[in-house]
Amino acid sequence: MLINVLENIVKQWGDETVKLLKQYHIEAGQKASGNAEKEFKDEISTTDKDINLTILGSDYVEFLDRGRGGGKQTPVDVLLAWMKTKGVAQGLSEKGQRGVAFAIARVHAGNTSDPSKVGSWQHRKGTTYKGFANPVSKAVDQSRLNALSKLVEDNLIKEVESETLRQFRTGKI
Repeated sequence: MLINVLENIVKQWGDETVKLLKQYHIEAGQKASGNAEKEFKDEISTTDKDINLTILGSDYVEFLDRGRGGGKQTPVDVLLAWMKTKGVAQGLSEKGQRGVAFAIARVHAGNTSDPSKVGSWQHRKGTTYKGFANPVSKAVDQSRLNALSKLVEDNLIKEVESETLRQFRTGKI
């Protein structure tokens, strides 16, 4: 059936997009705990008129992409977990590590007298480490969209031709 062909094409494209997002995430050095990578996934929903593809990721992927601007402090426990995974300040006592995490959180929030030090590094520089910036645009670029369009077109033509031949052979046309 035609809808199944289209669903399979969209599902395959979604799977490839998720694979690319994970690849860009790792290449950018954004892997710490591995949780963000695990949460990239695609979901398909269909109605009688539409096939919808949704790409999902963890709620903090936005911060990996664009950094954290001023105004909101990163939770200290989140920073401590990141520091542990990345090996940051591991020579310090637990209290010392907490102090470093708190200082980073204050900079993220903008609680500093130097406005050039407000927000995360990515936010201040307007880019991210190793080009993770805008991974969705990289994973869903125009050439991939054109390839998806061509794949749908080619498969629709094949399916319509096959159905026409079936109809003709059974005498329905």
